[in-house]
Amino acid sequence: MHEIRMATIVDADSIAEVHVNSWKESYLDLLPKRSIETFSVKDRAEMWVKILEQSNISFSRVYIAELDKKVIGFAHASKQVIAQVLGRGGWTWAAGRR
Repeated sequence: MHEIRMATIVDADSIAEVHVNSWKESYLDLLPKRSIETFSVKDRAEMWVKILEQSNISFSRVYIAELDKKVIGFAHASKQVIAQVLGRGGWTWAAGRR
């Protein structure tokens, strides 16, 4: 089942995994390999925990797209869209258009 919902701190690791994997899939031929290799799930998870902890203070929101309870994409917005990332699992569902 498909679902879009507001993210919580519990989702930070899953968001980080989608974030890193989508960069590796999308930018492998565009960025130097050494740059992509430094992009770690652990570092991104720490970043997402901070963002999610401060979302009420900074008036930003993070939404996730799930397919069968697995995070397949996310959107981060404040007064404007900051990031919208969709892993391969959401390409056929077109979750980015919802």
